[in-house]
Order: sequence, then structure tokens, then C-alpha cells
Amino acid sequence: MIYYKQDQVQLKDYILLTGAKASPVSLDQVKTNLRIDGDDFDAQLLSLISVATAYGENTTGRDFINKTYKGFLDCFPDSSCRSIEIKKSKLQSITSIEYYIDGILTIFDSSKYFITESPDFAKIYLNEDESWPAVDRRPQAVVITFVAGYGDDSCNVPSGIQQAILQNIAYMFNNAGDCSDVSDPIFKNMYLPYTMAQKMVIII
Repeated sequence: MIYYKQDQVQLKDYILLTGAKASPVSLDQVKTNLRIDGDDFDAQLLSLISVATAYGENTTGRDFINKTYKGFLDCFPDSSCRSIEIKKSKLQSITSIEYYIDGILTIFDSSKYFITESPDFAKIYLNEDESWPAVDRRPQAVVITFVAGYGDDSCNVPSGIQQAILQNIAYMFNNAGDCSDVSDPIFKNMYLPYTMAQKMVIII
């Protein structure tokens, strides 16, 4: 099944191929923020960086450091759908668009399409006078491999996100072993400017 939204078809069934090769904040940043000298807490802090990063990405719906994914379609868009939407953010590049025809995985020429620039979800459009090829009638007949994230290292991550991660780590470090319910730590609100609309819950 393909999910339609107005004039676009959305890529689905995302598979992570290559994870982030760096963290959105460095160990030195964390230690400076916590005023920690020495390496006695390094293992604990590295674990907290991982936990805080996962929390931030889940909260915002974004990838902070570049990751490589592949996603699938059962077929290319038809005449009622003009574009393919990539539901990962921020899209950095399309590595390839491939499709099965007669059982053979074939590359769709990158000169036939372009990608919109967007801080949220980018889209793939055909160039004028181009058309999507026919594909085999099978699940996941179209395979799109792409890179999403702010960049390859921490210097590409917005400072607001870095500060939210540092605040989250400080909260976890300073409250280790504390099972009390502390509502709405400040770092949660710090993610709001970077949170995708689809991740927000509005209560009226």
C-alpha cells in the first residue's frame, strides 16, 4: 500500500544503512558544561550522550548527524501525484533511485529529477518532459537510497539542539538514581523550535 497526501506519494519502510559517525555534542563539551575534570566519568557520559541524542531525535523527528537510509515504494507516482516525499529530515542528498524491471534492479538517471530544498521534508520531482519508468508489479519495486541529517559532524548541528542535549545530559547526570517525577524539565521545551509539526500534540 502507498500512502497519498494531496499531490505526493510518501516513501515508506525506511531501513537504516549507515548510522551517524559522530555525536551532536562532544565529550569535551559535556565535561565543560558539567565542570568535570579527568576521565573518571567518561564511560557514563558517553552513554548519556547516546541516550540524550536518541531522545532528542525522537522528540524532534529529525536526524542530527548524517545517516544513510533506504526507503521503498511499490510503484512510482501516477498522474495524480506529482512528487515523492522523503519523510526524514533534513534531506542532504539522494544516493540513488532504483527500480525493478523484469526482475533486474535498474538505476533511474539522476538527470531526470530534482530535489526541493526544505528544512523539514524534501520532495523529489521529475524534470519537465520526463516521466517515471514502468516497474515490476511487486512489493518494494522502487528503492531510494538517501542521506539525511544536519551534516557529518557536530559543527553542523544547530546550537539550540546542542544546548538541549547538554541540558538533558546534565539533568540525567545530576539526577542519577532519583526516581522522583520531575515534570517538564527545561530541555524538553528547548526542542520545540526544531520539532516537526507531525511530532507535536496539541490539546484543546
